[in-house]
Amino acid sequence: MPDHFHLILTPGDTTTLEKAVGLIKGGSSYDIGKEFGAKFPVWHAGFTEHQICDQADYDAHVRYIDMNPVKKGLADTPAGYEFGSACGKFALDSWPVCFRG
Repeated sequence: MPDHFHLILTPGDTTTLEKAVGLIKGGSSYDIGKEFGAKFPVWHAGFTEHQICDQADYDAHVRYIDMNPVKKGLADTPAGYEFGSACGKFALDSWPVCFRG
């Protein structure tokens, strides 16, 4: 998405969610600033957190993420959005081990 992104993230045992998000924001801000000479904040402060409860909740969030560019008119189908996980260009992690039956 041009102005935001959605991410399903499973932090490791030694990394908090806050630390993981901070690393993503900090690293990308540094790279964007270096590439484009940006001197302004790239990210809004904070983030929205939702803990996935089960397979159905996970599936619902994946569908929401996949359909977001379609709803915004950026693609006709989820697979048609070249920057989304549904396009097939990116390796995705499997369903988190903690939820496998």
